[in-house]
Formats: sequence, C-alpha cells, structure tokens
Amino acid sequence: GAADVFAEVGVSDDQWRTSYRVGWLQTLVRRKPGVSIEAGAADLTNAYRLSLETQRPTEPAGRLAAPASLHARAELAPIVQDRGPRRRQEATVAVWLVGVSILVLLMACANVANLLVARAIRRRREIAVRLAVGVSRGRLLTQLLSESTLLALVGGAIGVLVAQLGGGLLQGLLLPDVEWTGAALDPRVIMVTAILTVGAGVVTGLAPVRQLARIDVISHL
Repeated sequence: GAADVFAEVGVSDDQWRTSYRVGWLQTLVRRKPGVSIEAGAADLTNAYRLSLETQRPTEPAGRLAAPASLHARAELAPIVQDRGPRRRQEATVAVWLVGVSILVLLMACANVANLLVARAIRRRREIAVRLAVGVSRGRLLTQLLSESTLLALVGGAIGVLVAQLGGGLLQGLLLPDVEWTGAALDPRVIMVTAILTVGAGVVTGLAPVRQLARIDVISHL
C-alpha cells in the first residue's frame, strides 16, 4: 500500500497523508465523461490553491507567496501531448512514431501506385474491349478506384492486427515503464485508420485511373 511505499523512504505512520514534505509522487488522472478540459483545469487549479493555503500555516513566514500575487495554476493535457516545460520521453517517442508511420504510409502508397499502374498497362486491351462494347469510362474508373480501395482496406486491417500484436513488443523496447493497453483496438484509432485507409486507396488508385483515362480504343484493339 501507499504507507509501505512511503515507509521505505523514511516517512513513518500516516505522515504521508498530512505532510507537505513528500513531493516526489506523480499521478495520472482520468477525466470524468462530460467534463471539459477547461472545467477540469479550473477545478484542479482551485484545489491546488486551496492546498497551498492549507499548507501556509505549516511554513515559515514569507516562504509562500501571498494569495494576491499567487499565479499558480494547473493545466490538463493528454499524457502523449505533455504540454509541460520539458517534453517527457513518452511524448517524444509518440511524435517520432507518428512521423515514421507517415513516411512508411507515403512509401507504401507510392509502391502500390506503381504496381497498379503496371497492372493497368497490362489491362489496356481488356479495357479497350470493354469500352468498345459500350461500358462507360466512368463505370470503369469507378471499378478501378474500388479495387484500389478494397486493397487498401485489406492492408489497413492487417496493419491494425500487426499493431495490436506488435504494440506490446514495441512498448517493451521503447517505453518499458508504460503499461500497454492494446490501444490499436480503440474506436478512435479504428476510425482514424479507416479514414486514412480509404484516403490511401483513392490516392493510389488515381495513378492507374489517369493512365487508363487517356486510352485509345482503336489502337489497343
């Protein structure tokens, strides 16, 4: 329990409950649903100032600032954002992982787009035959975009699976002191992944669509 932890550092009995000399403890809190960050920060700031006023009688005269000149405030922020005076390891690792993920996504889109262009070139005669029998270009282009989007959705699903299975391993290597909670299956993560997946599918599908939009039916027949 907490008493055992403080006893190890020389704070006996229940002194840790009433003493202001134990200041190294760090805590994380979860905001109550429906409470805004601004309201939570204001409430926490008020509690912090009340705590300082309670501490004042136990301190030497003049050690604490007067209430009128006290500008201390509390600021709430997600742990990965960490808007403090010094960026912590968790925030730094999160920023790097986002940057690396974006670069990997862009490289994957470029590689898949090149493969789809090569496949579209091999399908020129097939596309020409379809156009010759009356299939509209719009319908063909929609089909090509659907194929690339479906491919992206499959890749996105595999990516979420890899993130879920490999997240614990990555956390153990980079952030051994942070507990892995399987965030890859969080609804917000799934929503962002779906949006990026559809966007990547459309982007990679534009290259073959542009290639086939200028196809000359007679020459390829």
